[in-house]
Amino acid sequence: MSSKRFCEICNNIAILSTTTGELVFICTACKNQVLGEPEDTLIKTDVSITAIDLDSVLIEFGRYDNCNPLEYKPCLKCKKTDYMRYIRSRETLKKIYICPECDYSETS
Repeated sequence: MSSKRFCEICNNIAILSTTTGELVFICTACKNQVLGEPEDTLIKTDVSITAIDLDSVLIEFGRYDNCNPLEYKPCLKCKKTDYMRYIRSRETLKKIYICPECDYSETS
């Protein structure tokens, strides 16, 4: 079986609940409850993202994320700012600087 189920009554998604100690799928709309089966106790999650893929995503959107710290480092490309955001590479733990103006990036 799958960890996702749909309600037999209204066809809305039913979410897995374990608050009673049993596996119960509860419909988000009509609150219909269906007991889970033994196959539902094993839930497999495939994670196919690699550290390199994650770094490229962080670099691509890093300039927009205000949670990334700023550091004094002039941008060598646009020269419009003296501060660049940085993230840490998950693979090498080196700083990757990202210009908030032009998206230029460099590794320290």
